[in-house]
Amino acid sequence: MRTFFSSFSWLKDFFPKTKEDRRPFWVFIISALCLAGITYLTPSSSYLYFTSILNVFHEDAGKNLTIWLYRHEDYSLHQLIYWSSWTCFFYFVIPACVIKLVWRESLADYGFKLKGSLQGWPIYAVMLCIMMPCVLIVSYGKGFQFTYPFYEPPRQNFMGKMIIWEIFYVLQFITLEFFFRGFMVHGLKKKLGVYSIFAMVVPYCMIHFGKPLPECMGSIIAGIVLGTLSYRYKSIVLGACMHVCVAISMDFLSLWHKGYF
Repeated sequence: MRTFFSSFSWLKDFFPKTKEDRRPFWVFIISALCLAGITYLTPSSSYLYFTSILNVFHEDAGKNLTIWLYRHEDYSLHQLIYWSSWTCFFYFVIPACVIKLVWRESLADYGFKLKGSLQGWPIYAVMLCIMMPCVLIVSYGKGFQFTYPFYEPPRQNFMGKMIIWEIFYVLQFITLEFFFRGFMVHGLKKKLGVYSIFAMVVPYCMIHFGKPLPECMGSIIAGIVLGTLSYRYKSIVLGACMHVCVAISMDFLSLWHKGYF
């Protein structure tokens, strides 16, 4: 009998004694759950999961949500707002609640802070100067023009709706940076050290599957560099700013190729 139970003794490694040893377990599990939520709950079709719940509060809530997502004249914009809102929920709200309410720690310890955020700015500036010409060159490719923009507004008075979309798009990138370069890198670094960066890069690359190949491959390099800078300077702010600049430029370059400007 003793031999039988001793064969399962390795299971004790799943229940480490110290908080530092338990942290990677929870970071990986929470990250996996959030990424699964983003995959299955952010598409607009997922609203069907919630209609019965919404109808408890108002009998026409499910019907109104259906109209808003599929029958409104701006339904394509609404579907992207739905996607962005859920993405922000999984990238930011859940990890932030775990950090604040469960672990009783500060978001600043996970890079979400303004103080000291300008450290290393010359490195970010050089990176941006390198990336922007690359984005311009890539924007002429058919794969790029097929993928972007995510939202193609009506050509008449398009700027107002484009600004609304970009606000939600920007929020999605800020929360993305917090999730990967903040929650994952700083949540794992005490146990994994610098390898927390590479543990983060794998899922970060995977969320780019389906994008043009150059963008997917570039995400590996960008993930390592931005993860290293967050690890070194303990802030995600400039990384988020750079990510936003690149993303917005990609949107507007794609509109330019389509004759909006």
